[in-house]
Amino acid sequence: MRKWILLAAMSMAGVVLAFALLAGTNTGDEVVESARAPVDSIPVAAPKGAGKPVLGRPGANLSGSKPVMRQGGNGINPIAAEGQQRRAQPDAVAAGRASAPWSLVRRTILKNDDAFSKQLLEESATIIADLRQARRDPDSVDFAELEKRQMDLAARVRESQVGANPTLVGALDRLDTIYSDYHEQIGE
Repeated sequence: MRKWILLAAMSMAGVVLAFALLAGTNTGDEVVESARAPVDSIPVAAPKGAGKPVLGRPGANLSGSKPVMRQGGNGINPIAAEGQQRRAQPDAVAAGRASAPWSLVRRTILKNDDAFSKQLLEESATIIADLRQARRDPDSVDFAELEKRQMDLAARVRESQVGANPTLVGALDRLDTIYSDYHEQIGE
């Protein structure tokens, strides 16, 4: 026990001595200027009417003939805007909304251990992957065919032994609502 008390006393003495000896270095009344330039970003020169200048990295070649400019000049990245418009299409929105009920269906079917449930699992996993692809890039997927596959699988799930599960009934009803809203939105 005495060793611990001795160790604690020595530690406290070390801390007190550190504060006493290293409390502050006195550099005098004069302020010493730094020999290095500040490391902040430096604005890149832009030609008149070309948009807002972008901050460049320190050490970058600022004397080149091509200034670093943001496309559009208003702060909107055109590539991001294109992706946003693509994901706002009705097909992409419906695909994003439909993936949640299918994930719930898949998770509920996982609890069963028969051959038919395993087949349903594989098909629902394929549909979920296709829905995610349709959400990211709606032009790469035939959405009418994907919707038909979903409705066929939903009908088979409803007719199966797991179709009476209240969780599955609610998820498949939600899926029907999503697609009725989708068809209403596109005017069919």
